[in-house]
Amino acid sequence: QDDFEIARAEVHSSGDVSSAQLAVDDELRALLEIETGGGARPLAVTALERIARCPFQGFGAQILGALDDDPRAEDRPDRREEGILAHEALGAAFVAAGPLWAARPRDREAIERAALPAADAVLARSGGALVRAALDRIRLEVARLVALAVDDEPWDFAFAERGFGSTGDEWPAFVVSGEGGRVSLRGRIDRLDRSHDGAAVRAIDYKRRVQPPAIADLGSTAIQVPIYAIVAQRALGVAVARGRYVSTVSPAKNSTTAFDERFDALVAVAPDGSTEATRVALERVLGIRRGLVAPQPEAPKWCASCGLDGACRRPRFAVTMVGREEGE
Repeated sequence: QDDFEIARAEVHSSGDVSSAQLAVDDELRALLEIETGGGARPLAVTALERIARCPFQGFGAQILGALDDDPRAEDRPDRREEGILAHEALGAAFVAAGPLWAARPRDREAIERAALPAADAVLARSGGALVRAALDRIRLEVARLVALAVDDEPWDFAFAERGFGSTGDEWPAFVVSGEGGRVSLRGRIDRLDRSHDGAAVRAIDYKRRVQPPAIADLGSTAIQVPIYAIVAQRALGVAVARGRYVSTVSPAKNSTTAFDERFDALVAVAPDGSTEATRVALERVLGIRRGLVAPQPEAPKWCASCGLDGACRRPRFAVTMVGREEGE
């Protein structure tokens, strides 16, 4: 068993994981296409991001239905439930303020009087001290984001939780096509703002962590918001698409110039109608359909946050023969 583990570690450390490529026959190719947005059911944009982070992680979750969340039995909302509650509370708060967002000058007190009780109604839940502490954290997050939006006068809130591609959604599936195939995408956009002059739309995705995705990840593993911005731009018929990842824990007042420039490049339309973001999306999905499911993450950090390492058998560290000899 030790020799087997050493051999497995050496394969991973060498980067030669070609044996993880599937032999794709016609039947499997049809199945992979159906399960990745090539059939009647669109592929979720969140699943697309998982594929972009690591082909095996995306294959395991989307095709095999593998789950990497640990069950929890504590008397408080788990991380996923907290996230759902935070999104629902933020949506309710922004919608409740309605037309107040477009008024100039904005009435901060009126917006807060409308927004915060709406969030409280979503968070009205009995429970022990741990439950109350979790809900109080979410209330603070909602208050921060409402205050930030009040000060953001170039933009007006437009929609919360706007869906596309699923039954009952406001917008149809977003179809990306090109040489080699097509993929139909679905998703739900946390928040959409329109510029006060009506010429631009901005897609916002809430992240319940201090740091949003790095600029280096934008357009590779962080492709969700660019896709959302393009969907909204086309649905609303506006000239400009913008986007932001907003930390609910520590929200920044503005995005950086470097972020905005990179985002603009991702959503810029080429002569053939494609964008860099849509080309990346299609490339990632077509790779899975060709059987390229090797555990080769874009960065080591995706292994640290993945619960499927026992399935791909990627070790946490590589044991080399030198290390073994030194240990003897």
